[in-house]
Amino acid sequence: MAKKYLGEFEESILTMVAVLEGQGYGKSIVDSFLSSINRKVSLSAVHITLYRLEDKRFVESFWGGRLLPEEEEEKDYIALQMPVRNCYLMCKETERHFGN
Repeated sequence: MAKKYLGEFEESILTMVAVLEGQGYGKSIVDSFLSSINRKVSLSAVHITLYRLEDKRFVESFWGGRLLPEEEEEKDYIALQMPVRNCYLMCKETERHFGN
């Protein structure tokens, strides 16, 4: 049975999935790490972490269409599970409220 606590890297991946709002997949998460926090991560580390988060029911995967016309195949996208998504949105709203 998967443990329910999250490590630092899992939290970072979960945050990237939330920010990408259902448009996240392995490479887009790797690219987001590099552009957002200037940290290189391997694609395999992202995939393994996404599998762990899916086992813990924080995220779910689904097949989606191509983002760019030159892409040849569909991608396995990742999105937050609804309870996690609701919690994330509530936290962002609270952050906005206290930030103003």
